[in-house]
Amino acid sequence: MNKKFLSLIAFVYIAATSNAQIDLPKQPKCGCPPLSLYVYDTKMNFKIDSTVEKDTYPKAKKSGDHLNSVYSKQKSDQLKIVRGSGSGDKISPGSNIDFTSNAEIKRDGNNGEYSYTIDVKLIDASTQAVVVDATQTTHNLSEANAMIDTCVASFSPVLDSAIRNYQKKIRKQSNYTKWVGLQWQSKPDSKNLKKNKATQVTITVTDCIDKKPVTKLPVHISQTDPNTGILNTSFANTNDSGKVAVIFTARNKGETLILPSFSYTSVNGKKITDPTVCADQKITVDEDFPYKIIMDAEYTVDGTGRDIKLHGEC
Repeated sequence: MNKKFLSLIAFVYIAATSNAQIDLPKQPKCGCPPLSLYVYDTKMNFKIDSTVEKDTYPKAKKSGDHLNSVYSKQKSDQLKIVRGSGSGDKISPGSNIDFTSNAEIKRDGNNGEYSYTIDVKLIDASTQAVVVDATQTTHNLSEANAMIDTCVASFSPVLDSAIRNYQKKIRKQSNYTKWVGLQWQSKPDSKNLKKNKATQVTITVTDCIDKKPVTKLPVHISQTDPNTGILNTSFANTNDSGKVAVIFTARNKGETLILPSFSYTSVNGKKITDPTVCADQKITVDEDFPYKIIMDAEYTVDGTGRDIKLHGEC
């Protein structure tokens, strides 16, 4: 039978499948772990001489409040200043106190002809080692607060100068087995892949204080969504540049992050298992062909009056 198409209406739809990468939650500012500095009361190594120190001695004894206010001007996201109580001589092991500071005032001389030495120390709470020590001398006890100002100014900025230099020294003395705060980045050569395609992912581990690479560090490697693909290895050591390279091969549509897992010892001797994430570029896996074609056709067979509808997708 010779069929003649009287009418042919074809509708073609082209729909792009989504390959947009999901926005990631914002990470905390990539920096070193925050530190706490507890400021304690001023220590006086002498009793009051009421004949000449009736007014100045009580004020000097309360100069811990002034020391706290001086430090508080330098507080930041990475340095928390806390006013402690008492002398601060007894710090519980395992506490969250990183550093302590207080002023100590000594008196020399007699018969009212005194000289006073104001000594401001910054101390590592975990070892009681002196980080920095500054002194000033005066013959007028009423100048205690001004002397404290001068002492703190001599090793300021407290975080970037006194504390960071001390941490670098401890790191070096440990032969780089202790670190200030390790951070990592995960960077794929390609962030968008088709099925069965591969890309190299480079993981870099550095110390937060100066981006010094961490070498020969054992790193376990995994991904947030194992269904999206496979890795050529799950364990490696960082090289001389603090890097580990792995190959990710896409298998199924989805989104995944290649991430390292490792622990390290900080400069204060604590074991850290949650290093800072500084870049976490996810990989998006999409279909081999990003478009879907849908066709609907409708026609009538000549002489029969029969209507035929066709539907297809590819």
